[in-house]
Amino acid sequence: MITMNQLDQKVKNNKNGQDATQKAAILNIKIASRHLWLNAAAYLTIFGLEYWLANLGHSAVLRADAFNNLSGIISTLLLMIGLRAASQTEVVARTRRYPDKLAKKRLPLSWLSRFRFQTVFTLVSSILMVVVAFQIIFSGFDHLHGATVSGAPQPLAAVGALIASLMMLVVWFFNKRIGRRLHNVALLASAQDSLGDALTSIGTLLSIVGTVFLGVQWLDPLASIVVGVFILYSGFLIFRTSSLNLVDYFDPKVEAQFTQTIATLSAVHQVVRLKAHYSGDLVAVDVLIAVDPAMTTLKSYELGEDIKAVMRQKYGVADVTVAVMPDIKLGD
Repeated sequence: MITMNQLDQKVKNNKNGQDATQKAAILNIKIASRHLWLNAAAYLTIFGLEYWLANLGHSAVLRADAFNNLSGIISTLLLMIGLRAASQTEVVARTRRYPDKLAKKRLPLSWLSRFRFQTVFTLVSSILMVVVAFQIIFSGFDHLHGATVSGAPQPLAAVGALIASLMMLVVWFFNKRIGRRLHNVALLASAQDSLGDALTSIGTLLSIVGTVFLGVQWLDPLASIVVGVFILYSGFLIFRTSSLNLVDYFDPKVEAQFTQTIATLSAVHQVVRLKAHYSGDLVAVDVLIAVDPAMTTLKSYELGEDIKAVMRQKYGVADVTVAVMPDIKLGD
């Protein structure tokens, strides 16, 4: 028979594990935010260089790539805002009822739900990518049909594309490396974005070189259309992932693994319902289990703490909400 001291120790261990998860998540967010500042600086440098050389070198595809990197600056800033919001433990609200006595009121934020802010801003940044992609595609068609005549690209434009390609490959490498190490959804989304930017810059370089040496002027606007389509595809992938996370979609195969693990506990007669969802980078689980109708409140509470411990240790689940119902078959 479990004693109250033993139960208190289990509760304390789970609480300590939850606090450690929260601190680690906030620390990872702060590290990711500092890294995104470097991303913004790199994007700003590339945009200025490419836009300048695109005008000097008369290259539509390099100009399209420059605006793609401009969207990267805005996307990075949006991700930084989302990470900043996710790291806050409380919000300050102004009260209208007593403006003189209490100018500000501090409201606590749910320790887990606030991490959704980074997913929201990742979703917004993906929409921006889609908008910029359409602008690039329409501009490419405009140049392709001769509506805007700017002359054939010059070799100088290739220099800008080469520098941008190298810089974006470096940005992608560090985004991917740090994003995987921190398991940070914002950095991983930024890595996917920067990889697309690197590939489009490489494609821009090849199209400019081909246009200059082969003399095929329609290759430059055609390449800008291809760049726009690639950006559109990348934005759609990020939008899809973020929107699914926000509507609490979770991989059914992983949920089945969670269910199987909980069902292996001897006191659990049946896992009636289980739903997992993401809060930013963290996973939360709501589960309803059927137990012996004669089980005491103390034992059912202990079982809930055991489930939390198992899910945290085996899968790294940040939070588990356990609901208990009597096994009706045994009750009859």
